[in-house]
Amino acid sequence: MRIGIFMEQYGLGGTDVHLANLINQWPQVNDEFYYITNEGNKGIELFLSILNRQCKVYIIKNKFYGYYCQRAKHFKLPEVIKTLVAYLQILSQYQLFIVNVLYLIVILKRYRLDVFISDNGGYPASDSCRAAVFASYFCGIKRRYLIIHHKAIRPAKHAKYLELIIDKLLQVTVNNIITVSNASKEALFSERYFTDKIEVIHNGIEETMAAGQSINLKKIYGIDKQKCLIGIMGNLEPHKGHLTMIEAVPLILKVFPGTHFIFVGSLFDDNWQREHADNIISMIETKGLTKHVTVAGFLNGQSQEIINQFDILAMPTLDFEGFGLVLAEAMILRKPIVASCVGAIPEVIINGQSGILVRAGDPIVLSEAICGLLADPTLMIHLGKNARRRYEDNFTAKIMANKYYALVGQK
Repeated sequence: MRIGIFMEQYGLGGTDVHLANLINQWPQVNDEFYYITNEGNKGIELFLSILNRQCKVYIIKNKFYGYYCQRAKHFKLPEVIKTLVAYLQILSQYQLFIVNVLYLIVILKRYRLDVFISDNGGYPASDSCRAAVFASYFCGIKRRYLIIHHKAIRPAKHAKYLELIIDKLLQVTVNNIITVSNASKEALFSERYFTDKIEVIHNGIEETMAAGQSINLKKIYGIDKQKCLIGIMGNLEPHKGHLTMIEAVPLILKVFPGTHFIFVGSLFDDNWQREHADNIISMIETKGLTKHVTVAGFLNGQSQEIINQFDILAMPTLDFEGFGLVLAEAMILRKPIVASCVGAIPEVIINGQSGILVRAGDPIVLSEAICGLLADPTLMIHLGKNARRRYEDNFTAKIMANKYYALVGQK
């Protein structure tokens, strides 16, 4: 069976890891995979570094609508020009959408695919991911699927009826829409115009810990070996809650001065600007916390190897998390977790059993939860053991791949 997977993206992160894990654990060894993606996808290197099964990669050099939207964000223009550019984008979006469908028909016909999967972040997110589903239909591919990893966004008023048409046609065109959590599924129902054909398959991840340690965080950043290390593993995006953690740091240090905090993740990407990371660094300096908080940026190493050096993993997300693969990685390693009770996080972490859930955006409750764990090492061990058991029962890559195969892989 020939399986084609399409993705348009410009950063790197969970979707790359998810895709590599899905292919690695695919139960039918004779199936062939084709990964079709855009030039400028920064996640290709990460994807290939995790992949241990053959997959043919095809890079599309022609630019999609999403590329021009990304580029527009990087120019510092007067407000009048920005407004004009925004209107031009609105006027051109749906014309380019039709062009994308026609162009992708030409691309997909080359592969004679049996199954086509369009792998999207949020929804609608990359227009080309939606266009690819329609293209697969016109190519005569019999099994067509769309994966949604994050939240759905309510359409703008000017595009309401066009988006209604696309959503309804998309729902007819696909065999199923797959979301990685019930939270993402509910967002499709509440924010968009979908009514059925949505299946939930939770993310799964492989255990990748190596015997050695190529990155020693405390040695690299001059952190005392005796310090307890609290880590956030995730890009320095505004919604990830790093500023909440910084507000919580002085409260934690008052009770546990032998604690250090480290933020690991990209400082900027095409989806958000460097200014937010600069604000985080500035806030750390203003509060006099430079000796207590390290901003490491992106580290080119196995994420599980890095997380394994944390004593506690924190995920203080402010608004929505589609799943949070980092949570599953910490669960593999039996790490105690403190996370916000938003989006799909409560589907992954059972409060008080496999981690601690707190109200988002509240540094006081965040500090209290972390201090509560630091004060009770027995509880930390207990939560870590339960987290590992929950991972083994629900979130392995093998479990995920078998569920995908049951849905899309069998004739």
